[in-house]
Amino acid sequence: MLSWTASQQLMNVFSMHVDEIDMTFNVNKTVCMLFPPENRTKIFSTDLPKLHIGSSLIEFVHNFRYLGHIVTCTLSDEDDIMRIVRNLFIRTNILTRRFSECTVAVKI
Repeated sequence: MLSWTASQQLMNVFSMHVDEIDMTFNVNKTVCMLFPPENRTKIFSTDLPKLHIGSSLIEFVHNFRYLGHIVTCTLSDEDDIMRIVRNLFIRTNILTRRFSECTVAVKI
């Protein structure tokens, strides 16, 4: 578990060395997520200052897309499962519409 200060120090080290290796980063795709503890009495603050890389602020989010999957701060798969179900319904409707004029024999 990293503290806010340790996280910011890590961002500072990254910012210092990014120019040395001729690397760029996209702040619009860089986010930070807080995972709440299971024991709610251990929450001491929900309003932390934003982290920054150089002069660019990093946004805190509750969910984001990573490699096509939705990652949430609650570690729940519900959002990702619902996205897949919606996608399935869309594809089914496209197939139904596209083959609606075909005979039953062709559909089988």
